[in-house]
Amino acid sequence: MSNTLSSENQSFDYDVVIVGGGTVGCCMALAIARLINKEQTPKLRVAIIEAKAYDSNLPHPGFDGRAIALARQSLDFLSQLGLSSQIVGSQINYVTEAIRYIHVSDQGFLGQCDLDAKSLKVPELGRVIELHEFGRILHQALSGNAHEQNSLDWYCPDSVAEIKNHSDYVHIVTDSGKQLKAKLLLVTDGGESGTRELLSVPAEVHDYQQVALITNVQTDKPHQQQAFERFTENGPLAFLPMTDNRCSVVWTLPKDDYQTLLNVDDSEFCRRLQNAFGYRLGAITKVGERVVYPLRLVKAESLYLHRTALLGNAAQTLHPIAGQGFNLGLRDVQDMVLCLLKAIKSAQSQQEKVDIGSYQILSEFRRLRQQDADTTIGATHGLVNLFSNRALPLVMARNLGLLSMQLAPIVKSAFAQRAMGRR
Repeated sequence: MSNTLSSENQSFDYDVVIVGGGTVGCCMALAIARLINKEQTPKLRVAIIEAKAYDSNLPHPGFDGRAIALARQSLDFLSQLGLSSQIVGSQINYVTEAIRYIHVSDQGFLGQCDLDAKSLKVPELGRVIELHEFGRILHQALSGNAHEQNSLDWYCPDSVAEIKNHSDYVHIVTDSGKQLKAKLLLVTDGGESGTRELLSVPAEVHDYQQVALITNVQTDKPHQQQAFERFTENGPLAFLPMTDNRCSVVWTLPKDDYQTLLNVDDSEFCRRLQNAFGYRLGAITKVGERVVYPLRLVKAESLYLHRTALLGNAAQTLHPIAGQGFNLGLRDVQDMVLCLLKAIKSAQSQQEKVDIGSYQILSEFRRLRQQDADTTIGATHGLVNLFSNRALPLVMARNLGLLSMQLAPIVKSAFAQRAMGRR
């Protein structure tokens, strides 16, 4: 997507500037257009700065071939953004696949646990969507209505070169020389956020010494909308149901051991994957392109500073073990929307003009986000340590935990609510 501004009518004053046009950045822009601007007159003016050019016919770095599991709560929020027909509507099942059943097991041991949508009285536990399809849907939504286009400008491809703080705005200089002023700066440019570095926000980084090998496979038995999380001697292995009876595979492997699996031919790879996963879906009959991503925990030391907030992977990047990364980032968006709407309505009731980058709004955002982020990060990090360790006492403890969860409906329900993104 190219810069939508023309030389004749360029304006560099914005209410909100979003750095990063990936999933979280686009969801934030869409939430402003469809939720906040309904309550705000005049409408908030928004700009997105995105480093990579977007072409709907080509893979975008922010919307690559990986698949993500949208938790139940994330689906509810996306419906609020007007995306029901594109993502959760039954007529578009070629785009997303429902998760109605999750099976968790520990390879070579008895511990296992099942989560079932029907028993939890929900239509589905979540949905799986490929990132490039999600990107297409978000971009279509952002460009589909004139009133949304008029309040949104793209600087793309472009990136942030300099940031200067002033009392009532943030001054942003881009690599192309554009100068923007924003009442509120939202940083959503990912785990390797260059903007976070420009802002001198330290980040705690833990290298798991693991990679995620990701591919799509087909099996000779239909997945029947089942997802599987299996803990193997090399690391967690997830199968997520996709359209056309495909599964997205996320296989966690030691950093030093993945190269062989990346380079063997398809038949040998299928054989090794089959040994790790088993035959719950029958034989693995086809495998797609294999790609590898290093796994690290990245946690920014601060979620906000002067007129600025970090959201999504720029704030925290998680291990994929429980599929919580994007869902946590979407809750960042949701809580930012809540904070902005609360401030706007309060100002309207007092017939005052709202300052959407104020300390009060950002401190409330931090209050809402901190516990959720810390809990999710702690749980994910703990699961990595627990299920990547083959020491017998830990193996026994985790298998007892899985068995106990299977047999205790209250415990299972609490775990399921968290897995569905509910707080």
